[in-house]
Amino acid sequence: MIYNHVKRYLKEKLSKPNIQQSWGTLDNVQFFNYLYQRYSDKDIEKEISEVKEAFRDFFEPVGTIVFRYSIEDGIRFKIFPYQVDPKNSKHLNTIVSIINKNKKAIIYPYQGKTDQIAITGTIRRKVNLEINSVKESVNKKELIKYAIRKALDLGDRDVIVQLKRKYLVKIFSSNKIIKHLDEDMQKQKGIANRFNGYSEEEMEENYDSIFNTMDEDEFFKPIMKYIFKNQLDFSQISNAYYEENALKILQKSIAEELINYLSFEEDFIFGLAGYILRKHFYKIHEYIAIELLEQVYKKNQNAKKFLLYYSGKSIVKNNKRYQIPSLETKDGKQWSNSAVLGLSALWISTRIKIKNHQKKLIELEEKITLAKENYNSVILQIEKLTNDMQAKNDIINQLKQDMKDKDRQLLSLAEQGKRYNDEEWQLKVKKVDDEKQIKILQNEIRDIRDELQLHKKSIVGLEQFKKHYKKIQHDIDAVYANMELNIGKVNLILESLTCALMSRSKLIE
Repeated sequence: MIYNHVKRYLKEKLSKPNIQQSWGTLDNVQFFNYLYQRYSDKDIEKEISEVKEAFRDFFEPVGTIVFRYSIEDGIRFKIFPYQVDPKNSKHLNTIVSIINKNKKAIIYPYQGKTDQIAITGTIRRKVNLEINSVKESVNKKELIKYAIRKALDLGDRDVIVQLKRKYLVKIFSSNKIIKHLDEDMQKQKGIANRFNGYSEEEMEENYDSIFNTMDEDEFFKPIMKYIFKNQLDFSQISNAYYEENALKILQKSIAEELINYLSFEEDFIFGLAGYILRKHFYKIHEYIAIELLEQVYKKNQNAKKFLLYYSGKSIVKNNKRYQIPSLETKDGKQWSNSAVLGLSALWISTRIKIKNHQKKLIELEEKITLAKENYNSVILQIEKLTNDMQAKNDIINQLKQDMKDKDRQLLSLAEQGKRYNDEEWQLKVKKVDDEKQIKILQNEIRDIRDELQLHKKSIVGLEQFKKHYKKIQHDIDAVYANMELNIGKVNLILESLTCALMSRSKLIE
């Protein structure tokens, strides 16, 4: 839940992201005082990655953020503005082409509304693959929106909302695309429902007030994380417990989260929770399916047993016969246990590889950004140190030459038979002083050389980071390529499991 609290704090404190935003000691004190009212030191340390993610998402509209955290210094960050305008991106035409070639993945009207379009399925997957290959300094969300706007010939008043599994377009102006889609429009029947005595219109109004400012993941992720940890732990629960309790747990947990956003009576909150559960029924069960697959991948035997339960067989319970849901393809063919386990493992392992590679890339990007930021100052410092060292060497050479001159003068005095007169004494004193000064300068030059070496290493380090970054990016490209080959079957497994989890054992008459 810490992600939502941090995001909410940033919105209230900073209102909106600013490229010039500063963050000092006082900001750290106020921010952590806010967190300490809700979390312990240990919890904050444990979930610092969610804090970092909240900062990244908040400042994403204006630029990329380099984020640092330490117990001693608190939070430090720097915002780097994007360098490429979405309309100038070299990936723009590719994304537009993906949309134009996959019109079947455009749902219109969406949810029975002729002013809404949903872009899902093939388009979403292919756009994600393309956007993950983008190495430009560009706002990726705005690039996608600009491509959709261009492909669908949308007007300036039309709104595009990017959700987890779809892009939603709200139409406020007429265009050729809509007229074309209208020709194939199918009427959808809707049944007015009431939730805890409240109308669907009331539910929709309050639903919009929440989901207009955040996407599905932002709302559901912390809820599902809490549920999996405390109530639907696949290392312990049975399928019977899941069927009997899952929906009640989900609705109750959504209602508890809604209290953070709305101030209404309990019955209204619970009704809205039911509305949200119904509206995102598939998505919520997909979260559950992914969690189950992850637990199976971790060799959790109870989770494996839970997964393979969905066999389509019949069982007897309380002297009644029930048919268990089955894991099957859309055309009704049932997956074998080996196929389920094998493809599930492939799905999770690919997901983990991508996540790990992306984490490494982010870390390297931060190091490269910091190195680049200091690069020019390092070059100037190297030039200054080199000049200082040359100046000191020149002084040493001059002092050595002066010492030779003094030696010649002393030799001349000795040949004249003069000993320890004032002139000779002064020459010897000056010679000793010159020797001391030379030693001091030589030590200073040695220090300069050490410092130069460190600066030169930092430049070499930058080049090494760049090479390492390219290698990891190449590895990610390979993982994505492999994933694309298997995406069809892998997604079918996820879809089959999601549908099974949405179902319940049926009483056989």
